[in-house]
Amino acid sequence: MRTLLLAALLASPLAAQSADPVEALSSRLALTDDQADLVAEIYSPDDPGSVWTLAVELLPTLDTGQRTALFERPEATARPERGARRGARGARGQRGEGRRGRDPARAAIVKAARDAALGLSPSTSADLDAALEGLSRRERAEAFRDGALPTSVEQLLTTPQIEVYRAQAAIQMQLRRAMRESRRG
Repeated sequence: MRTLLLAALLASPLAAQSADPVEALSSRLALTDDQADLVAEIYSPDDPGSVWTLAVELLPTLDTGQRTALFERPEATARPERGARRGARGARGQRGEGRRGRDPARAAIVKAARDAALGLSPSTSADLDAALEGLSRRERAEAFRDGALPTSVEQLLTTPQIEVYRAQAAIQMQLRRAMRESRRG
């Protein structure tokens, strides 16, 4: 009897977890087996630059329907616990308060991956950094959430670079959403 109870308790968390982010992205975009293998080979949650590499490699393989699914904004899921937590905490504090500090090593990895994926020169990379830093967090989030790049960023990039940048943002959003859902599941 104890063995059965222990087995049921151990199996519950496993059953509650949904698909991993790679499977969720593959399903959402209706990827072929080869495309799904490409995602699994390139994406690593431990490598903050892998989404840039994935965007460069996956984007050319997507058909029109898959591109539409990638850039389509997923429906928001209700999160009632968020409002309750915010109410208990009160209004958000000053910028940066309550958020994790940015890890400079991770930021450098992401920047190097971005520059490689977009083929940026050091001066264009510096201009892009300046344009991004000139945006408020809200402006940046709203622009990327809507699937567009801020005008100051678009002016620095070519059309193919803009497509890769948008694809990276969309893939990142899809993967983060899948990871959140798997934790809640």
